[in-house]
Amino acid sequence: MGDIQIVVAEDATLIRRLIVNMLSREPGFDVIGEAENGREAVEVAEESGADVVVMDLDMPVMNGLAAARRITAMQPETSIVLLTAHQNLASVAAMAGASECLLKSCNPSDLVAAVRRAHANRASERFDAAQRMLSDVSLGDMALRFGLTDLEAAVLERAADTNLTYKAIAAQVVGSGGRPLTEAAVKHTVERVMNKLGVEPRTRAALVRHVLSEIRGHPTVADGL
Repeated sequence: MGDIQIVVAEDATLIRRLIVNMLSREPGFDVIGEAENGREAVEVAEESGADVVVMDLDMPVMNGLAAARRITAMQPETSIVLLTAHQNLASVAAMAGASECLLKSCNPSDLVAAVRRAHANRASERFDAAQRMLSDVSLGDMALRFGLTDLEAAVLERAADTNLTYKAIAAQVVGSGGRPLTEAAVKHTVERVMNKLGVEPRTRAALVRHVLSEIRGHPTVADGL
């Protein structure tokens, strides 16, 4: 994994340069751009494809809140860490889609940790989204290849989630005629699915292993992860 690429946006030149110098000395950090107002921050973030933007909340032309919203809307893969001098504004991060908002009175180590958290959380979100996409594609492909009915495919998707009991699956899946499934119906459906997929031994654990094997071996999405 490469260095975390960072853009620093702060209208006060001295403060901006101090932040840039401090972050540049941190192992694994690469400050690739600077901005002195919100609009410039949006432009630099877009041009650079930064991983994290460290941005002052109170800036000219476009404030940090508006800039953060613009950046996260255009570049959901970019994380934002906001900085503010006002205690009562430290809770605004979620409003702008930012990872967090720190007081400017924080220690340098707090900012470093916030940047690392922001990057790690966004990377985790991207991985989870890719895994969900991979799972959806693979389960859909399995349903087609093995001739599963819509009901069987729906039950299989939930049976592969080991956090769900058969009773919980029955509460989530609707049978023919819009009638809810019974727990016994779910069990029979799972047995039919294992029959069609050729899962042996006929246990839920074996079914889950089979599904995971199919997902990991799917060539279309996995190659792009």
